[in-house]
Amino acid sequence: VTTSTTGSITCSRCTAGGLTLSGGGILGGGSGSITLYNLTLDGASATTTVSTSLTVQKDVSVGANRTLSLGAQSLDVGGSGVTNSGGISVTGTLSQSASGTTTVKSSSAGAATVGGSGTITFYNLSFLPDVASAPTFTLGAAASQAITVSNVLTVGNGTNAVTVTAETNDPT
Repeated sequence: VTTSTTGSITCSRCTAGGLTLSGGGILGGGSGSITLYNLTLDGASATTTVSTSLTVQKDVSVGANRTLSLGAQSLDVGGSGVTNSGGISVTGTLSQSASGTTTVKSSSAGAATVGGSGTITFYNLSFLPDVASAPTFTLGAAASQAITVSNVLTVGNGTNAVTVTAETNDPT
């Protein structure tokens, strides 16, 4: 899949479904942005490179033998209007390089997990409450999983409560 736009690709009123990619390629390419409900990478071994800012309203899933390469692009996952949103599940590879930021949000009093048995590298990672509702985020969905944050890890926004726990599966 290759997209190129100077405008935006938006699914702002979506309440289900999303984009499933079974092959590799470039997602984005212009000066616009992309907003999806869910993003799933599955199928045979392939790399999907994101080349514009990406917002996923519910969850991101990267299957085995798949790579989601964010480069220096920003990724926003979850939001207040989608119940228990903000999950990132990786059994393949998710990578983000210098200057990119991944922001994870969840719904009112929601819960989301960032993890999986794959390799996960963020440049900047932020867990932010979208509303004053104290969402809970769990790091690690598998035992002995490594989640790397190369630069800055931000928990909370200084105003609203948020809980991030890594106790269940003890990721490193």
